[in-house]
Amino acid sequence: MKKQFLLSAISLCLTASAYCQINLGVKGGVVLSSMKFDMPSTIFSEENRTGYQLGLILDSRTIGGLGFQVGAMYSVRGSDDVKIDMLAVPIQLRIHPFKNLFVGGGIEGGYVLNDNFSSKSIGLTALTEAGFYLSDQFYLSGGINFGINKTIELEGENGILGNGAKVDRMFTLSANVLF
Repeated sequence: MKKQFLLSAISLCLTASAYCQINLGVKGGVVLSSMKFDMPSTIFSEENRTGYQLGLILDSRTIGGLGFQVGAMYSVRGSDDVKIDMLAVPIQLRIHPFKNLFVGGGIEGGYVLNDNFSSKSIGLTALTEAGFYLSDQFYLSGGINFGINKTIELEGENGILGNGAKVDRMFTLSANVLF
């Protein structure tokens, strides 16, 4: 009985994975982001910065309507006065209510690549994304990220450290090509 149950479970897993489409691809697009500072600053602006993102993605769609995406992205974000180069790893769960449409959400961890900040940490953002498949290999997507923690530490007007900042909001519009 135990062997039959084990064989049934293995068969079910193999059948489910056969229905899952996993593709490697590239993602690139425009980013509009803003910063939030611990203390108001007369030197640094919280206004929007237009940047870009480019990277590799692993995209999965199942026939049952669930999927996921994992990526490794180079991204330029920040504010009008502060440019942050990041290596970001987004992880999201997706729901496909229709064949060509998806909505998803997840978390993104990003490492600051710039050397000109006195202190930096792993930046975490909550992300949402929606998209439309124009073909099996190409889709457009847009999303909003919300900063969770402080990412960098900036010098104040008097040269003293202590004004922490995070990427507050980030809007993205991307083109995605799957292989």
